[in-house]
Amino acid sequence: MNTEQWIRAIAGTFILVSLAPGYFHSRYWLLFTAFVGLNLLQSAFTKWCLTEKILDKLGVAEKSTQETSSVRQFSLTYRPIRAQAPKRILRVPGPHLIETIL
Repeated sequence: MNTEQWIRAIAGTFILVSLAPGYFHSRYWLLFTAFVGLNLLQSAFTKWCLTEKILDKLGVAEKSTQETSSVRQFSLTYRPIRAQAPKRILRVPGPHLIETIL
């Protein structure tokens, strides 16, 4: 999983977990749900997320960037085989054959 997927999973879990106490215990738990939603909204506009920084410190993001960099490295080194023009052999007087691409 990459960092963005981790953030979505954590935010979704926080929202779902805070709904049950908000319904059964106290409505103030719904403020936590609103807080998570506001953080998601502000991170969409500012491109800054505290959860992303925490995941970076925990090393979760490093694993995902290594995975994507290995895929990126493979895609940069992979070259599709191109069809090459057939080689024709010309017979020239003498003991050798000369290969040329016509």
